[in-house]
Amino acid sequence: MDRGIQAAADAASSVSSWATTGVESTEATSAWRAFKGRNKNALVRLERLADRGNADAQNYVGHIYAEGLSRQKKAEDVAAIAARYFAQAAQSGHAVGTYNFALMQLKGAGVQFDEKRAMYAMNIVKDQIPAAAVHLALYHYKRNEYGIAWQNAQFAASRGEAMGAYIAGKMLHEGTASGGSSRQIRGYLLDAAKSYISDAAWIVATTYDDDASTADSLMLSRAYRLIAVGMERSGSKQTPQILAGLSTQEARRAQNFAQNWFKRFKKPDNASYMKTLAEQPAILPPRTY
Repeated sequence: MDRGIQAAADAASSVSSWATTGVESTEATSAWRAFKGRNKNALVRLERLADRGNADAQNYVGHIYAEGLSRQKKAEDVAAIAARYFAQAAQSGHAVGTYNFALMQLKGAGVQFDEKRAMYAMNIVKDQIPAAAVHLALYHYKRNEYGIAWQNAQFAASRGEAMGAYIAGKMLHEGTASGGSSRQIRGYLLDAAKSYISDAAWIVATTYDDDASTADSLMLSRAYRLIAVGMERSGSKQTPQILAGLSTQEARRAQNFAQNWFKRFKKPDNASYMKTLAEQPAILPPRTY
């Protein structure tokens, strides 16, 4: 492994909230905006800043190569180049660079696969980058470490991460996290469904199946099934089966509910938790469920 990359992995414990400040940071941001504006010289400017030790620029350049935004290098080289730039940023304590380097470790892209070290780094930067808490929740969930999985899922959800909300709602529903009323479970899962996580809508539907305390529970259980299959683009085939047993009026109401839901909540841009970040996301006010 490249010694610089190894050093970044070893130095994860030193990461703190950090960002380049001053003139060079402004230059890096300006060059990044120019790159997005298709300025042909912007990448050269960023690389020069990165080579001078500007961590923001190092992260921008790493992101550019990791996500295939430039074709100036051979395809087989870009992952290693990206990992090297992220490693340099991480060595400076750059939170986003550290997160991105951890993603490269999770994928084994340009650097050796190392899930344990990646999770260690994610834990350090999750306050600045809540998406890191999603990775932690998934990691601990699959290891049956439900207590810490729940803590991270809940944290991610409170910071606006849809996948965190999905994991939290799912855990409450299946009993791998204790407590949680139907209202709380639905609160998490409905937030997740707004990001078109179809399984969230499926689970919401099941919470209405035997709910005698909620008016229109039968209609709502079918409506959310329609929403789930609509997200999966298989709605027209399954609609008759989903609506079977309902009166004509109830079936119409369920369909109208689903149609209005899709009008209200448009599908967001495709987001992947395995894509690197160019910049630190805005921190949203904590949400309570």
